[in-house]
Amino acid sequence: MTGMTSNKALATVVLAAAAVLAPTAAAVAAPAACDAYSHKCTNVEGKKIVRHPAVEGTSTSLPFTGAEVVGMSVVGLGALGAGTAFVIAGRRRRAAEPA
Repeated sequence: MTGMTSNKALATVVLAAAAVLAPTAAAVAAPAACDAYSHKCTNVEGKKIVRHPAVEGTSTSLPFTGAEVVGMSVVGLGALGAGTAFVIAGRRRRAAEPA
């Protein structure tokens, strides 16, 4: 009975090792074609990239594409303050009403 159990355990270990090592071996193998994810391309094509004539310019800074954060923050805080004031005023009014 012990021999049967140890064979079963050995088979389980071998199957588990094969399941773990099989994907690793496939990942290490050289790809047949250029794979963009592995960056193991064997051919390099020389390309010179030039500016299109319509894109000529002398500006060295990037255009402003953001938002006015300070102004938006001030408006947001003002809205929060006004909302808080309205809620407090409404609660005081309800508390002052006779039941």
